[in-house]
Amino acid sequence: MTPVNTTTAYQQLQCAPGYTSNLCAACEPWHFINAEFECRACPPLWKNSLLAVAAFLATIALVMYTLYTNLDENYSDDEEDDQASLGQDSLADLLKVAIIHAQYYIIIMRLPVDYPSDLAKLSGALSAVTGAENAVAYSYSCFFPADASDGQARIQLLGALLVPFVVIVTSMFVWGVSSNFYRVLSQADATLDLNTQLWVISVVAVFILYPGWAQAALSVFSCYKIDDGQTGLYPQNQKAAWRHGYWVRDMAQECYTGVHLRLYVPIGIAAVAVLCFGPPLASFLILPRYFWWESVLMLEELALVAVEVFGRGLKSVTHQILVMLTAFIVISAINITCKPNRLRIITMFESMSMTVLSLTVSLSLFFVVDDGLSAADEKPVGALILAINVVLLATFLGVLLRDTWNKLMGTASRANHIALAALTKMKGNRSARKGVSPAEGDGLWC
Repeated sequence: MTPVNTTTAYQQLQCAPGYTSNLCAACEPWHFINAEFECRACPPLWKNSLLAVAAFLATIALVMYTLYTNLDENYSDDEEDDQASLGQDSLADLLKVAIIHAQYYIIIMRLPVDYPSDLAKLSGALSAVTGAENAVAYSYSCFFPADASDGQARIQLLGALLVPFVVIVTSMFVWGVSSNFYRVLSQADATLDLNTQLWVISVVAVFILYPGWAQAALSVFSCYKIDDGQTGLYPQNQKAAWRHGYWVRDMAQECYTGVHLRLYVPIGIAAVAVLCFGPPLASFLILPRYFWWESVLMLEELALVAVEVFGRGLKSVTHQILVMLTAFIVISAINITCKPNRLRIITMFESMSMTVLSLTVSLSLFFVVDDGLSAADEKPVGALILAINVVLLATFLGVLLRDTWNKLMGTASRANHIALAALTKMKGNRSARKGVSPAEGDGLWC
């Protein structure tokens, strides 16, 4: 047996199978890492591809449905507008609240907390729909499973930054050629040309994909300091004492030096400028009056993502959770003060969402304070977090399905009236050609 002579090899012996590098916080080939620095075995290529394609299509479906509800609301007939003015809940506004809740829940679940697996599964499902970077069931890095931790970090980052662009382009293509939205398209075409419609779909898609983009862009600058080489027992023997810390996407990579400085920092600067600050600024400057609130929502999401990303540099996870809880309280205060929505029911759902999310963050403290909970004790807390979020999301879904069903029934009713009118007209024309009045001709149809 070959003797172990190097410090690196000795440190590797301290890591569990699949783990490597500083703090055993990087993954060996054929594994991928999640938000809790857990290394999981890559699924088979066919399964990884199937899950990635399913998530891609689910995101496109959400973008298309969100665009449809917005255009359908804006181009609804006068009777529907009168009903909405009387307080009928807006389908588009409610869908926006549901999407924001899902996005915030995903951000919370990225905290370095050992949540129960059911909470992670819900986060993975929501990530698949909203286009956020997924590290639960599949990983972009598993398309190149033989890569070491540096290759894994590169593929994950590029996937998180580039796939949303593919989602936007594909959504534009599908919308441009689809005939499934004929009624909405026919109404929109009367006032909007195709280029304007494609611009609208890009705005909708960016709103959905924005938190994932922000997380990927800011993660370039997320570093974790391990040792300082000066304090503690035997500081001269500390081997992970780089003064800028180590990149959280690859704990074997020193921050702001080498490939991180040459490659990833320029990518990060460009991504932050274009993807983090570009959409809120464009929404404020380009979109019509009163759309400034979309910019506020994106900046609120950016603040929460910043807490999740840069909070990893704090020595205590408890401090990061408290900072995020403070951020949620401030965001709730801003939303209540501004009252951006005219519908009371939407305002109520927004308040319910922020309450549930704040409770989720608060209950997360149970998993980290005083060395956390035992396996038996963490189940009730995890079940409570899961229950309040699932119930709220189910409520959103129920109202959305109800309103969608009502719209479909209204469309079917209008189509039935049109068909009956056309049939009556055809009947009258046929009777006139035979010299029989429509009333006398009724017996001919018996």
